[in-house]
Amino acid sequence: MKTLTTIKTCDEQEFIQHSRVMAKLIDQKRELPEQSYIMFGDPADLLRLLRPKNRFLFRVIKDHPGSIDAIAERLQRSRNAVQRDINELKRLGIVEITRCSAPDDAGIEEVHLTALKFKLEADLI
Repeated sequence: MKTLTTIKTCDEQEFIQHSRVMAKLIDQKRELPEQSYIMFGDPADLLRLLRPKNRFLFRVIKDHPGSIDAIAERLQRSRNAVQRDINELKRLGIVEITRCSAPDDAGIEEVHLTALKFKLEADLI
């Protein structure tokens, strides 16, 4: 698990510069930093991520990681709606879904955040 993920807006040049730094570290087989970034070129995309239902979903996953069914029940939302939102967060690298290894939990998947802390940086204009 990462210690910090920064979610931010950036321009194309900043994104390219960051990507080059990361690619160089990978090419040199050096350790990657514990901090990661999720970058948005359009502030509107970042604002969509921060809509109220997602902020509440973040909090529930942070405080009570668990199955999609358990999270949906806690949120009092349909499983399909929660699954859709979790899939989007997974695509962005904010959550991960792991399969339980305990014999009595066969087949159950648990949703967890990918970082201990998330930081927001945004230039809206």
